Amino acid sequence: DVYKRQVSTQSTWGEQQQIEGKQKMGNFEELLDLKTKDLQKFAPVQYVAKQFNIKASYVVLGGIMSILVLLGTGLGGQLLTSAICYLYPAWMTFKAIESQEQEDDVQWLTYWIVFTFFTIFDTIINSCFLYIFMMGLYYPLKYLFLLWLFLPQFKGASFLYANAVRPILKKYESIIDTHMALSLIHISEPTRQAEISYAVFCLKKKKN
Repeated sequence: DVYKRQVSTQSTWGEQQQIEGKQKMGNFEELLDLKTKDLQKFAPVQYVAKQFNIKASYVVLGGIMSILVLLGTGLGGQLLTSAICYLYPAWMTFKAIESQEQEDDVQWLTYWIVFTFFTIFDTIINSCFLYIFMMGLYYPLKYLFLLWLFLPQFKGASFLYANAVRPILKKYESIIDTHMALSLIHISEPTRQAEISYAVFCLKKKKN
C-alpha cells in the first residue's frame, strides 16, 4: 500500500509538472505572438512558416536569434545594422507618405530626427569606447537599440523625442535658426561670387 501511494504521488506530481509546463509554454507562446505580431506579417516570414509548417512567431524568433548570433560573432554586423537602421525605416517612411494617416508620418519623422542625434552619439562612441568592439557587444547593442527606436510595440524614438530631443531643440531653437541662417549666407556668398566670376570670364571669352 505504501508503495502504491508513493507511485500514485509521483504520478500525480509528474502530471502536475506536465500541466504547469504546458501552461508556461502557452503563456510564452501568447507573449511571443503579442510581441511579434507585426513582424509576422512580412511575406518572407509567412513563406518560411508555411514551408516548414511552423508558427510564424517561431520564424521571427529564430530570425532574431540568428541575427544576434551574427552580430555577437562580428559576422556581417555593419551590413545588418545598416539594413535595419536605413532600409526598413526608409521603406516604412515611403509607406507612411503614401498613406492617408498622419500618425505614421509623425512616427517616422520622429525616428529620423532621433536617429540623426544617435548617429552623432554613435560616432563619439566609436572614437572613445573601443573596448565595446573588443567585447563584441557593439553591434548587438546597436541593433537592439535601433529596434527599440522604431518598432511600434516600443516607439522608443517617440519617447526620446518627447523627453530629450524636443526640450533641447525648443530651448535653443532661436539660436540654432540664427546660426543656420548665417551659415547659409557664408556658404552662398562664395558660390554667388564664383558664378559672377565665371559669367564675366565667359563674356570676355566671347568678345575675344
